[in-house]
Amino acid sequence: MKKVIAFDVEELQEVMEVLELEHLGQVSNAAGHSEGAFIREFILPNKSGDGLFLQEIYQATDELKIGEITEHEIEYTPEGEPYIEPEGHHSRRYLKNYIRNNYGRRDN
Repeated sequence: MKKVIAFDVEELQEVMEVLELEHLGQVSNAAGHSEGAFIREFILPNKSGDGLFLQEIYQATDELKIGEITEHEIEYTPEGEPYIEPEGHHSRRYLKNYIRNNYGRRDN
């Protein structure tokens, strides 16, 4: 797996194309989090550290369905807990769920 660093989605997609990577699950410095039996979400911090990239990967059969990579600003609760609110989702994604026990561990 290869490490990827990018400022925005366009740069990320260019770098991934050059490195021949299809999704964030193939990036060594991305963190994954299960969102059910068949869905994994992957995040990758952007180069400035004020946002991150998010991608869902769905696999219920042998075929992998790769979602679009989106970029999101990191926000904070009054208690200082970081989260994102991806468009199309109805709940916050707290970053501790990705980082705790996931960052650096790869089980995909």
